[in-house]
Amino acid sequence: MKGPSFRAALLIVISIATSFAFQEQRRPADAGTRRSPPKGDPLKAFATPGTDHEVLATRVGEWTTLLRLWKEPGTPPSFDKGTAEIRWILGGRYLETTYAGTLLATPFQGVGLTGFDNLKAKYFTTWIDDAGTGILHSEGTLDAATQSITYTGECPDANEWTYVECRTVEKAIDADHWTQQMYTPGPDGRDFLCMDIAYTRAK
Repeated sequence: MKGPSFRAALLIVISIATSFAFQEQRRPADAGTRRSPPKGDPLKAFATPGTDHEVLATRVGEWTTLLRLWKEPGTPPSFDKGTAEIRWILGGRYLETTYAGTLLATPFQGVGLTGFDNLKAKYFTTWIDDAGTGILHSEGTLDAATQSITYTGECPDANEWTYVECRTVEKAIDADHWTQQMYTPGPDGRDFLCMDIAYTRAK
């Protein structure tokens, strides 16, 4: 299989708000195991940001970015620069990312959301941009020891006209630096690093 297209590779770690499912037959087959509601008001528990949301607070601010893309394993990367503004919305429930820069030296813009779903007990992201017409949705978990969140989902491979599995690792370096790395299947079917974005806080 050909490597993912450059434009499809830029799918930054971002998020989606899920809706209530009141009827069992309308729940997706992969919605997960039904959990016991928390004590007290479950609607309030679902709607209230907690310590898991605080993990995302270090992302808030204005950032400069260095984006590297690899077409296939063993090939040299391309380099592009950009800026990202990340802010809380809806009472600290979601992070909104507004990205602007270049992709293969072409003007590029994107918007994403990131959050933590109290019901699923998972982090989640979404991403849309002007290099496509689809949306990326992925879910992830935190590794506190490495200060990283690993997301899994599907991203578009326009060359093959299909969606492929992808894995994105978002890692905090310090208060002013963090990275996002995306892995997709290479020609041999194994994951390879196709995208790396380094974020530096703007001064």
